[in-house]
Amino acid sequence: RRIMRVVDMMTRKVKTLSDWERIELPSELPQMRRFRHLPVLDANGRVVGIVTRADALEIASRPGRPSSLQVSEIMRPAIVARETDDARAAVQRMLSAHIYALPVVDEIGALVGIVTDSDLMSSYSGARASLAPIDVVPVSDVMMVDPETIQLDEPLSEAVTRMHKGRYRHLPVVDGAGKL
Repeated sequence: RRIMRVVDMMTRKVKTLSDWERIELPSELPQMRRFRHLPVLDANGRVVGIVTRADALEIASRPGRPSSLQVSEIMRPAIVARETDDARAAVQRMLSAHIYALPVVDEIGALVGIVTDSDLMSSYSGARASLAPIDVVPVSDVMMVDPETIQLDEPLSEAVTRMHKGRYRHLPVVDGAGKL
């Protein structure tokens, strides 16, 4: 069986931000609907960070924050992959760092693509080159064990705060008895 590489599943067309540009929050949040992960490039086109839609939402919900922020103020350092990296190693890098995307860079750090959790799901499901047939991958291999939950009556701001701090994109909602 052929070893899958990042290049086999990455997306080449990537929306990016520049580290020097300014972003208006929350007015620019609707434009981020299509992009969950935006690699940030410096003046030389090298990847220096990443802005996620979840990070932008959390920052936009902070009381007293300025309406305009420089991208370099809201980005987090990017964990990257190379096209030749083994796909399973990339998956492990994402899982261990609790992130959902790896910008893919060349030998000088210039962006050539991005591999996201959606790309990985497409690979596992057979919609793209396959890592493993989805019918042989047990849910227990990919699920989060004992996820944090939130009660039905807690405020949305608490959910956003927990999701940002825990780097979650989803937060199961439970009733007083703990039922989903």
